[in-house]
Amino acid sequence: MRYLWAALGGAAVGAGAALLLAPQSGRATRKLIADKTAKCTRDTQSLVRGKAKHLRNKMQGYRHQAEGVLERGQDLVDQGKATLGMDG
Repeated sequence: MRYLWAALGGAAVGAGAALLLAPQSGRATRKLIADKTAKCTRDTQSLVRGKAKHLRNKMQGYRHQAEGVLERGQDLVDQGKATLGMDG
């Protein structure tokens, strides 16, 4: 328990020192935080949009491949039926 109080006391002293020794005003610090938050948000949105577009393109490619496999499979079934004389 003694260590907890020492840690909390140290954190309080550190926070107080940071406020007293800050190189800029609170208004400037808040603006800097808001600007960095906005930039991070834009970067994240851009990354998500890019990944979503990439995944859509990959899925379209897989769909195209699957359609080709299905067509080839149907052709083979039709050939098999013709070979066995089971034309419909």
